[in-house]
Amino acid sequence: MRIETTSHFDRALDTLPIPIQEQIETSISVLAESFGKPHAHRGVRKLGQRLYEFRVGLHLRIVFRHEPDTLYLLLIGTHDEVRRFIRNL
Repeated sequence: MRIETTSHFDRALDTLPIPIQEQIETSISVLAESFGKPHAHRGVRKLGQRLYEFRVGLHLRIVFRHEPDTLYLLLIGTHDEVRRFIRNL
């Protein structure tokens, strides 16, 4: 599974402390390897048609869109930021 990021996602990632960035990178690798295997990934939740979120630690979430061979990472944020993002779609 390929991973693509938006410029918004990249800018948000760059503002985070290095240890959090490393945690996110590890979580993204696990997601890429396990997405589509129902019991292999934890913390993934469907938000809408082809739209999902997954947890990175206790406070951060990443919203992504699933296309046939690619996961597009759209947003890094807290639970409240994800809710606002979904409302504004």
